[in-house]
Amino acid sequence: MAPPKSKRMAELMIPIDNQIMMCDDRGELIMLASALLASSRQIFLANLGAESTLLLFQEMVFLLKEEVIHEKLNKGKKNNEQSKPTKKKGSDL
Repeated sequence: MAPPKSKRMAELMIPIDNQIMMCDDRGELIMLASALLASSRQIFLANLGAESTLLLFQEMVFLLKEEVIHEKLNKGKKNNEQSKPTKKKGSDL
């Protein structure tokens, strides 16, 4: 019987996680991520076709846009909280 998909996915990720741990700095991480993205694109194209690959990447872009919006909203909240005057105990004037 085949292992559950989540277990198999974890097994397949081991060499990739090892490569990530071998990166010495941010630049190497970006290079690795770029290479993985290019390889992923080729795998998707070969196995899913262009249209499905496009839909998959469009969904990724949509999720990334949501992440950016969420970050901006959180930054705005933090900036607003920091700029609000704080009330000190005993100063109800």
